[in-house]
Amino acid sequence: MNFLGRNLKALMLVSGVLTSCMLYVVIWPAAAMRSMFGVSLEGSALDIVVRDWGFLIFLTGVLLIYGGLRPVHRGPVIVFSCAGKAMFVALVLALGGQAIRNAWPAVAFDAGISVLLMCGLLSATQSDAH
Repeated sequence: MNFLGRNLKALMLVSGVLTSCMLYVVIWPAAAMRSMFGVSLEGSALDIVVRDWGFLIFLTGVLLIYGGLRPVHRGPVIVFSCAGKAMFVALVLALGGQAIRNAWPAVAFDAGISVLLMCGLLSATQSDAH
């Protein structure tokens, strides 16, 4: 686990860039919903919510990049990011059906990166304590 602590900056930068790619949801919400969940959502309220969701995920990616560059902010940024990712994973797994069939790459990425980030944070924190 010490490897993750030593490479936490790189892990945060890479995951931040990948997470920031969700900005495309703001631009193409219908296409994003079809590709991620296999469904089409109609209506202006849904369009607003989906675009907002995509923008908030984009901001989470930006925060991960910022935290990677500013070590003093890594803890809160990782906790915030992992909480959001955990909620997404939990909702997709709980609702299942079509969502899980299509969203499994995003679920796997969010679950995996959250575990790596939390382990890296714990490792870095333990190294700083010694």
